[in-house]
Order: sequence, then structure tokens, then C-alpha cells
Amino acid sequence: MKTINRVLPGVIRKIFIAWLFAAVISFYALDPQDRLLTGSNSMAKTSLASVILCMAACFAVLAVSEALLKGSKKAFLIRAERWLLPLLFALLSIPALIASYATPFLIAILAIFILLVVYAVFGWDAPKAEPAAEEATPAEPAPVNHGGAKAGKATPATSGTFLQKHKWLIPGILVGVLALLVFAFQSLWTVSRVMYFKCPTYDMGIAAQMYHSMLKNGSLVTTVERAEAMSHLKVHFILVYYLWLPFYAIVPHPATLEVMQAATLVASVIPLWLLLKNRFRAPWLVAAIAAIFLLYPPLSMGISYDVHENCFLPVLILWLLWALERDKKLLAALFTALLLVVKEDAAVYAAVIAIGFLLTTLLRANGKKALYRALFYGVLLVASVGWFLFTTSWLKAYGDGIMNVHYRNFFFGEHRSFSAVIYAVILSPMKVLFECVREDETRLVYFAPTLAILLGLPFVTRKYERLIFTIPYFLVNLVSSNIYQHDIFFQYSFGSCTLLFCLAVMNWNDLRKMFSRKKAGTVWGYAVLGLMAVACVTAFGITSKKGQTYIDYHFKDTSEYEARWELLSTIPKDAEVAAGTFVTTQVWDRDLLWDIKTNDAKRTLESEYAVFYKADEKRYREKFAKDLGITDPDMTFYDMLLLNGFVEQGSTPGGLAVYKKNR
Repeated sequence: MKTINRVLPGVIRKIFIAWLFAAVISFYALDPQDRLLTGSNSMAKTSLASVILCMAACFAVLAVSEALLKGSKKAFLIRAERWLLPLLFALLSIPALIASYATPFLIAILAIFILLVVYAVFGWDAPKAEPAAEEATPAEPAPVNHGGAKAGKATPATSGTFLQKHKWLIPGILVGVLALLVFAFQSLWTVSRVMYFKCPTYDMGIAAQMYHSMLKNGSLVTTVERAEAMSHLKVHFILVYYLWLPFYAIVPHPATLEVMQAATLVASVIPLWLLLKNRFRAPWLVAAIAAIFLLYPPLSMGISYDVHENCFLPVLILWLLWALERDKKLLAALFTALLLVVKEDAAVYAAVIAIGFLLTTLLRANGKKALYRALFYGVLLVASVGWFLFTTSWLKAYGDGIMNVHYRNFFFGEHRSFSAVIYAVILSPMKVLFECVREDETRLVYFAPTLAILLGLPFVTRKYERLIFTIPYFLVNLVSSNIYQHDIFFQYSFGSCTLLFCLAVMNWNDLRKMFSRKKAGTVWGYAVLGLMAVACVTAFGITSKKGQTYIDYHFKDTSEYEARWELLSTIPKDAEVAAGTFVTTQVWDRDLLWDIKTNDAKRTLESEYAVFYKADEKRYREKFAKDLGITDPDMTFYDMLLLNGFVEQGSTPGGLAVYKKNR
């Protein structure tokens, strides 16, 4: 392990130098018009074979040079290699900026350039500055000792007042109260969406009918998702939903799912508390960080559009981190397995965590225990990659395939899938960076409540191996062409921003310790944490207004919504129903349920009941006329229903109508 500790940093540095060198050569070889990063020519016109060959040649030259040089000459080469990184990056950035200038792109380039210059000047935070390997946790230094006790052990409480003996009690209670308040807010918000008919078919209507099937026969079959009876496993490989089934069986209603989602999200503060308690001896400090986490907008606001399997990511990621840090291998294997069954792409989080711990162990730890841990992390990595390959292959063979369209901004030539992103990283790294900061409203605004609110701390470190944990933030949220993936009100930030928050706390702690030798440094450290807290509280106050608009329905005249529920109760549970997009959730409990918007018109007209808002009549008329080839401009949607044997069974003053077909 000592040999690996000594050699691996140089190997990683040489790989990055070779990669940037090959990127510079290939980018300068392109015609000026092919350097435009708004398109895909920078990838299509670059040969993968030539890039790999160039990388191999550069790496070989650097490796041989280091092997031949000794003493001061070797030290000079290492320093030169460090400066090569910002130099090559600058050479690559200049033509990229000339070809596709944008202010956010320039800012991103300057930020990375500064990070590389800091590395060139100060180097990597080498293991010699770390505690002994066997005295530290697998991935990080041992917890800071604030109370005078040995790290990792509580101070014996043999004297003093009750509060002195139970110093964690009050902070823990206060965090628990805040967690309950956040849970209540999220539950009220999302349950109101169900009760007041604000949930669309995607994804709440699908989840509601799916749980009806799960409770009835254990399957994940829905009809409302693809206008046919099919298992949701053909769309996404999700098994984690079965964890909620016992609770849903008690109260089988869509609102139960909303409550379970809120409970699952808030429960993530438990493993976070254990992680923090393992690192900090000050209870109020742990409580403050946990409170900030509960109010962190990407995690507290991502429930805006109802139930989604991604809500399991924060709690499972944090339990996995806790198990790995405490070296509890069986629990780590269990939480990895649970994380993998959240969704096919959840393997990204498991793989990144495994790589992060593996790399940190190889760089910083020694001894047989470290070797065994490294092997265990390697097994987790192989299992994660293997599961990802299995699930994606299964979806391609038996389902709808993976949703490559979310990365269509990288498609080129025959590469029309997620693999195009991997090609882009190798062939045109500036294209990837450009897409991360592309000038669109949602993408640029997204940085404020996710990264800026953490004061950029996830990237303020000289332990560069930690940056591995930022991969999901870039891969899932920034480079995608799907605008919802860089919107905090959607569920795509749950996993990536959980890792960002953990990174921010770790890096803040390192900075605090670095400057703690001086009193001013300690004050500075807590001032930074205080600023982060103020930012999160303010952002929570601003963004929570979205949820308040739904909660306010409770304080308005609810007679219309009560009339809607009463009207829907007249539909038999075993009846086939075609419903409008914002009614499918409320008529979830049946085997045959269709969304009028996406369903075939003929099948809708063959259903026993049609439920829709009269305000949508014109839109449905256009769809049905197109599907059925009707050319009469005077024929309305109501006429089509009447001609096919439907009669109005009832309607509400707000315009929700139920039509029944006379057989």
C-alpha cells in the first residue's frame, strides 16, 4: 500500500496531463467552424483512436522521464507537471472561447483555471499531513476532538447537571422538531396537490395506479403510462417502491404516497446526524449543520411535482456513507443493494461513492486493513457497474430502453445514446464544460440554490480526490438537455446535492481546522457556517412560497373539490375509465385506466366512463378529430361522446364532468 500511496498521485496527474494534451492537439487540428461548441462537430470530426494514441504517447514520455530522472531533476519534473495542467487548460480554453464565447463559459473556465493554479502552486494535500491510517476512518481523518475525549468515544458523564450529562439531548430534540416541521410542510404541500386535483398523470397518476396493482397482485402494472397494460419495470428498473407497500396497505390512497415521500426525505437527517456525530464532538455544531441540511432547497423543494423514486436517494446515500466510514461492511453491502434498486441510473451514485472511497484509501491509507477495505470498495464498484449494465441491457431487450433523449445535446453520428457523453468527455472536454453552463434560464439559475448557497465549498479543497463526488452533479444535473434536471423543484437533485452538501461540510471542517490556530481563524470558520445557514434559511423562505400556494387551498372555499370527490365516488371501482391528465390520480384504484390525452381515441370511446374538465373540450376535440379522421368542423367532443353512446352522469360547478357509456 505504501508503494501505491507514493506512485498513484503521479499516475493520476500524468493521465490528466495526457488527456488535456491530446484534447489540445485535436481541438487545434479542427477547422475554425468545427470548433463551435453549440453543435457536435468538435466530437464528430475528432478521431477517438488518434486521441487515445496521443494520450498514450504523452503518458509514456512523462512516465519514462520520471523513471530516468533522479533527485532534484525528478522534483523539477514533478513541479513542471503540476504547471502543465493550467497551461494546457489555458491553451485549450482560448480557441474554445473564441469559437463559442459566453460569459458563464468564461467564468467556468476561470474557476477551473484558478483551481489548477492552486494545485500547481501548493500541490496535493499529501498523506503525510494526515493522521495514522489505522487511527482514521476509511475515507477521511479521524473525528475532531472538541471535548477532550478520545476521538470516536463519548466523554463519560459521571458528574454535573442533567443537561451536562446529556449534552446531545436538547440539540437532538430541536433538530427532531425541525424535521417534523419540514415533514409536515412537505406532506401538506403534496397532499394538497392530490386533494385539490393538481397532480398530473406523469408521475403521480402512474405511481397511484401502480400501487393499486402492487397491493392487488404484487405487480407494477399500469395502463395509464403507455396506454397499454405493462409493467413499470419496462420503463424504469425500480424495485425500491416495495418498501412503502406495507404502509400503503394501511391507507391505500395516493395521499399516502405523498406522506411516505416526505417521511423518506426527512429520515435522511438520521444517518446525517450519525455521520456528523462521528466527526464533531460539539452537539450544537452538529445540530446546526443538520438544520441547514433540512432546509437546503434542492432537498426540501424537490417534492414539488409529487412522488418519485429519487426520494430514496438521500437517505440511502447517507446510510451508505455512514456504513463505509464506520467500516461496517455488511451494512454497506445492504445499503448499496438498496441504492441500486432505486432505479437503473442510481448505480451512478453507488459507483461514484465506491470510487471515491477506493481512491482515498489507495492514496492515504496503509496496512492490511486498508488493503482489505480497498478490495471491498472494488467489489462494490464492480457490483454497481455490473448492475447498471444488467438493468440497462434488460430495458433495451424487454422494455422501452434507457432515456437517452435527455442527453441529445451530445448526439453525433451513430452515437445516439448516453455513450455520446462519454465520448464527449474524451474527445471534447470543452464541449462538456460548455454544456454545463450553457446560457439558458433554468441552468444558470440552478447554480444559486445548489452550489452558491454552499459558498462553493464542495470545490474548495486540496484533497482533490474528493471531487469524484461531484460527478453526479455534473452528469445528472448540468450536462443534460432536460430542463427539469437542473430545476430544484424537481426530484433530479436529491442524490447529487446530498453529496454536494457532504462535500461542503467536509471541506468547511478542513478549512476551519487549518485556520483554528488563530482565534480569528476560528471566528472565520463559524462565520462561514453562519453565512451558509442564513443563505439556506433565506432560500427556503423564498422557494417554499411555491408549496404555500397549495396549502392555501385549505383556507379557501373547498366545496368545488368536495363535489368533485363525491362525483368520482359514483364510478364503480371495477369500471374502465378514460380520464383527463389531472384526474387520473383521483381515479387510480382500477385495473383499466387511460389518460385521454395520450390514449388512442378509439379506446377512450370504448371505455365505460370518461372523466374530464369541460375546459379541455376543444383540445380533446382536435385530438379525436385527428385520430378518427373526422373532418366536420362543427362536431364537438361532446358530439363524439354522444354518438358513441355516452351520456353525462354528472358534473360540478367548476366543470369536472363524468360521462357514462350505455352498453
